[in-house]
Amino acid sequence: MPWTLYRYILRDIIRLLVLSTTVLVFVIGFAAAIKPLSDGLLGPAGLVKFILFSTPTMLALALPFAAAFASTMVFCRLTADNEILACSSVGISYRTLLLPVLALGLVLTLGLFFMSNWVIPRFFVLAQQQLEHDMIKVLVNQVQKRQTVSLNRDTVLYADKADDSQPPPVIPGSTIQPTKLVILSGAAAGKYGADGKIVREGTAEQADVYLFHDEGQTWVMMRFKNAMVYDAESEQGHFAVVDHWDLPPVALPNPVRDKPRFMSWPELRELGHEPERFDEVRERKAKLAETIAGEQLLQLIESAMANSGGRGVTFLAAGENQKYQFSTPMLKRDGNAVRLVAAPVKVTYFSGGLRKREMQAKSATLSVETSDEDIEPRVRITLQHVTTSDVWTAQQGGERVSYALERVNWPQPLAAGLKALNINDLYSRARDPHGPFHLSTPVQISADALELSIAKLRRRIIVQVHERAASAVSCALVLLMGAVLSMRMRGGLPLVVYFWSFMLALLAVIIGRSGGNLTGNPSAGLIWGLLAMWVGNIIIGVVFTGVYLKLVKN
Repeated sequence: MPWTLYRYILRDIIRLLVLSTTVLVFVIGFAAAIKPLSDGLLGPAGLVKFILFSTPTMLALALPFAAAFASTMVFCRLTADNEILACSSVGISYRTLLLPVLALGLVLTLGLFFMSNWVIPRFFVLAQQQLEHDMIKVLVNQVQKRQTVSLNRDTVLYADKADDSQPPPVIPGSTIQPTKLVILSGAAAGKYGADGKIVREGTAEQADVYLFHDEGQTWVMMRFKNAMVYDAESEQGHFAVVDHWDLPPVALPNPVRDKPRFMSWPELRELGHEPERFDEVRERKAKLAETIAGEQLLQLIESAMANSGGRGVTFLAAGENQKYQFSTPMLKRDGNAVRLVAAPVKVTYFSGGLRKREMQAKSATLSVETSDEDIEPRVRITLQHVTTSDVWTAQQGGERVSYALERVNWPQPLAAGLKALNINDLYSRARDPHGPFHLSTPVQISADALELSIAKLRRRIIVQVHERAASAVSCALVLLMGAVLSMRMRGGLPLVVYFWSFMLALLAVIIGRSGGNLTGNPSAGLIWGLLAMWVGNIIIGVVFTGVYLKLVKN
């Protein structure tokens, strides 16, 4: 075999391949850094680190185009210098000339598939960590510009000034210590409810913002000092002045976390076996547990009131040692609520074991509410046409058209045990045809959503594996395509030849990504979606075969 010729061809292709790949990945990496740079996320040192970390992640996109360029340039030069003609005259066939290109293509395919599944995902994480490291600058810059900061979809923050020059304190007894501290002056924060209205907000002259890192996620916790707090759900009064007001930790958005395209092969396999590790599936599971607990609570209320024999049913109030006792002659289940439809509906309020207040209403509605902050579902009781009287003074209150008792609890916990179940047991409990929840529409809707999220996750994992494989195979195909087109179009300008190689490589990338989007939809056929992902490579293979046969024939 002509090893000298092979070394000669491979040396030129590899040199051009390395050069063109390096240029492409750095150009694309710098383009990816423009947005975080303009947002103030990156300083000079951070920009260099971000580009170094992000450029390897562009390898799967850049390598097919660089491979097509390298083989096209090398074989155009060999054709223009009549070296291909000289090889043919001494009996070296086109197939023999393409053997080193094929060998290099196989090496590139195996190398890119390995890097896409084991190496590149690690660089995605490093690039994201660099952004998170400088994320505090965004918060400070937005505050200094008097802009509202959205920490997540339901929490917003505003302040007059921000100071991040102080070191974070050490929290005694905590296993997770803050990595950053920002002191805000003239601070205000608000939390939106499901209906888009403010349900809780607070203002203070000073607020401390702590940043924590835990399991690849960045969390923000805020403490307002000497704060004026408004709580729309509080029974003690909507406004209160407190020494400190702590907001629950908020997870900052992370585009890398829990996305299959940024995961390695071992992580994808682990995620397929344990879908609950995926944020969306975990949220759907928690929602299903909350829905089952809410349905179970309504069934318990309905059963307890129907079988109380006039003694009534007891609920716990929001305050310590406080409770309500209800009794009604008749009740009726109405969808997601229980209606007390026969007068009088009697309510007795106890505090510290003593009766304090009695209420009588013509009707009442008991509905269940859940929130992210409360593990257990709460009951909201709305009384219509209600009169109140103080037990000790016998003082009568005026009649109210409507009066709501909010944040009322059932005496026994329900949701905690459900959330502790694994995902299969919880799903089986919701779907059990002989169980108490198979006729509950909300429970079945939540179970459908959980099933859909698991199906979508598994589709995404399949998409990533095939997308990486298709991208790796395209390297070998376009490398061979550039070589045969250069020999077939001898006499043509190298850029004209490369144009066709480039278009075929671009076609493979576009069709592969489009097929990935189609396969990720559970309603679409898996086989057709996977076929669509590989159509681009199939087209290149067909074109290569046709061009090669014409080349050999002539």
